[in-house]
Amino acid sequence: EQPECDKIERIVDMTVAYPGGRPLDLQTIVFGGESLVTLMSIIDPGASRSLFKHPTFLLLNLTLTNVQELPRNPEDLFQWMVRLYQQKEEMLDAFYKTGMTPD
Repeated sequence: EQPECDKIERIVDMTVAYPGGRPLDLQTIVFGGESLVTLMSIIDPGASRSLFKHPTFLLLNLTLTNVQELPRNPEDLFQWMVRLYQQKEEMLDAFYKTGMTPD
C-alpha cells in the first residue's frame, strides 16, 4: 500500500476555450501579440502604443473531483469519463456559438 503522501486525492480537469476556436502559441498567450510586435516592444519600450496588441482572452474552466467520489468499477469509471468529455464539448460548443458558457 502507498504511503498517504503518495496518494492522489483530487483530479483537476481543465477545459480551455480559445478565441475563434484556434489554439494560440505560447508567446501570444504570454505577451498578447504577434512575435514581431512583441519583439519590437521589448527592443524599443518607447515604441508607438499602436503596435501593441490587446491582451489575449482565454476561457479556463477548472473542475476539482475528489478521487473518493469516482466510480470504482472500470466500466462505470469509463462512463464517467465519457460524460465528462461530453459536458466539456457541450460547454465549448455553447461558448463558441454564444460567447458564454452554460450555467
